[in-house]
Amino acid sequence: MIQGIESNSLAALNRLGQMNRSSQSSMTKLATGERINRAADDPSGMISSEQLRAVLAELEAETNSLQRVSAVASTADAALAEVSELQSESAAIEVALANDAGYSDAERDALRASVASNDQAIERIATTTTFNGQAVFDGSVELSVGESSVAIGDIRGLDAGAVNELRGRLGAFQKDTVEPRINAIGVAMENVAAAESIVRDTDYASETAEHSRVQALSLTAMAALGMVGDQHREAVLGMFG
Repeated sequence: MIQGIESNSLAALNRLGQMNRSSQSSMTKLATGERINRAADDPSGMISSEQLRAVLAELEAETNSLQRVSAVASTADAALAEVSELQSESAAIEVALANDAGYSDAERDALRASVASNDQAIERIATTTTFNGQAVFDGSVELSVGESSVAIGDIRGLDAGAVNELRGRLGAFQKDTVEPRINAIGVAMENVAAAESIVRDTDYASETAEHSRVQALSLTAMAALGMVGDQHREAVLGMFG
């Protein structure tokens, strides 16, 4: 008889332990916000979730690369805008020098000095413009996305028309290639993230209800166990399963 009572007691404690583990699992899901916190929670769901996370990581890496390409193009364009402004200023001075009636020698010398200063500034821009430590206009920079690319090249010696043509190519590359791809990846990331969330994230309404149910059963079962003998505890816990 004693062995039977002990067996019933152990079985009752085991059932109560199962309830407690269910409660703890539910609390973990609510605390982390994830339905799958370990492979045992949902093996197939875990595999699907990890695959989706890998896709997200790849898309994020591509986005970072595209943003870097766009940043290099913007750096080059800003420098070229300065060059274009300097060239326009020099061109205006050259027109003035070609029609120098009324200018003193000192004024003409000052105008020529301005042109020389502009040329030096353009040279300085061409040789010192960098992005993350890499020279932009040394002739080695080519921006590419898929099959589309644009070479920046060495801008020293380029006339105003060539400078503006290069700015136009860079702008078109950003507008028609880089930015649409970044936008498309953004949409793809939203869709993949939503799919991963469906697979892995906790359904708070459902999980809160389940946690409340298990917790109530556990507390009720513990109270009931205290009011019955050992030989009846397994039967009582069966009522709360």
